[in-house]
Amino acid sequence: MRAQEISFLKLVQGDKQFQVPLYQRTYSWGREQLERLWEDVLELVEQQASGNSSAPHFLGSVVLAPGQIQAGGVQRWLVVDGQQRLTTLMLAFTALSHHLKEAGDLRGADRIHRQILVNEFHEGLDHYRLLPTQADRTAYTACVQYRAEAGGGDNIGTAYRYFRGVLAEGAEAVGDGWTATVETVLKDLLSIVEITAESGDNVYRIFESINNTGVGLSQSDLLRNYVFMLLPQRGERVYRELWLPMQQSLGPKRLELLVWLDLILRGHHKTKQSEIYREQQKRLQPLAGDENALQQEVAQLAERGRRLMHIVEPDRVSSAPCGKSSSVCRPGADRPTTHWRFTSSTRSRPAGRARRRRHRHWLTSSRISYVA
Repeated sequence: MRAQEISFLKLVQGDKQFQVPLYQRTYSWGREQLERLWEDVLELVEQQASGNSSAPHFLGSVVLAPGQIQAGGVQRWLVVDGQQRLTTLMLAFTALSHHLKEAGDLRGADRIHRQILVNEFHEGLDHYRLLPTQADRTAYTACVQYRAEAGGGDNIGTAYRYFRGVLAEGAEAVGDGWTATVETVLKDLLSIVEITAESGDNVYRIFESINNTGVGLSQSDLLRNYVFMLLPQRGERVYRELWLPMQQSLGPKRLELLVWLDLILRGHHKTKQSEIYREQQKRLQPLAGDENALQQEVAQLAERGRRLMHIVEPDRVSSAPCGKSSSVCRPGADRPTTHWRFTSSTRSRPAGRARRRRHRHWLTSSRISYVA
């Protein structure tokens, strides 16, 4: 690995793309972190405006690993660590570009757009200098492309709206020249240590050593990270079709519960919830290199997640995969059939031990058939 301290402009300029891997969390900065960053920016802006020389403000590090290069494509860099600050600054530049555009400075807006935000001569996903995880991608590209849905209610949209607001307030309060100074500060006076892994380095081991030391990753976060590091070819599709819907349906706490129950059902009866990741990692490690087997593991977990939702929220049974409780539903033609029954909402549900036995059967069956 090698490290160098550079400005944000030098980090992002050029024909390249920073890709946030699937094993990273979604963008999570809130107002507190945004305000802290903006206070640092304003301090540098004031120093510049008063004619005082300003030492660069150190933002932290970004750990990058070389990604796959396709013929005619951009050089991809996987963002192993630092995606929160990198995404935040790209959103700040997006907001600045749009602020200049609305103020009539079309040349300035276009300069930022081409220099920072996009790879001008590439199309599709290669067009974007930063490519967030799938869950954040639509919200981020909407902001960069200045679409009507930009600035939605998620964290990406919230950060974009925050920067649009503070830029408008500052320009109105200070007047001419202020936004040009803000642009200079963002480009040249925010210092980042770029740490670049070599092609032979174990990227996930680097990520794990950085993030598995008490900084708030949940057990299910760590498991997701590990699984998708082992799915370099199928990861995008498996995440989109299986993991993301499961994650959105269950939510963080229930997803962690599901991953723990999955171990219990496999015979790991003594596993504590604080040990979920390590136990699942041991179980999945022999499958490294077999993406088909790993995909089946995720598919089975997603199926169990749907059954768990039947247990914890039975009123949502109508949203089962086939959409109708009175018909037979056969998801996954390549899995063995095991039928199970449930009583409809018009019948009384079994209680006590019988219900627990039935719930266990729902979670362990490999395929479901609904019988009204």
